Amino acid sequence: MDANIFVYGLLRESQQSAQLIERCRNEEVAGVTTTEVIGEVCHRLMLKEAMDSGLINRPAAASLKRKHDGIRGLRKYWELTARIFQ
Repeated sequence: MDANIFVYGLLRESQQSAQLIERCRNEEVAGVTTTEVIGEVCHRLMLKEAMDSGLINRPAAASLKRKHDGIRGLRKYWELTARIFQ
């Protein structure tokens, strides 16, 4: 499974992606991904949370570069990423 399925499904931006994740979770179908995909999902969710909170104004890692205190306050992205393994 690629990062888009996880990002759109975990954020409930795609019903089809959310349903696929749930079907995998219920072991109705088998889903396979890589650690690289999980890393990308985590990164994209962090950028989305940072944008939503007003920490950055565009979804780019360079925007977060010197925002150490703000990054420490981000939590939702990790909770969403952890759901992949539940």
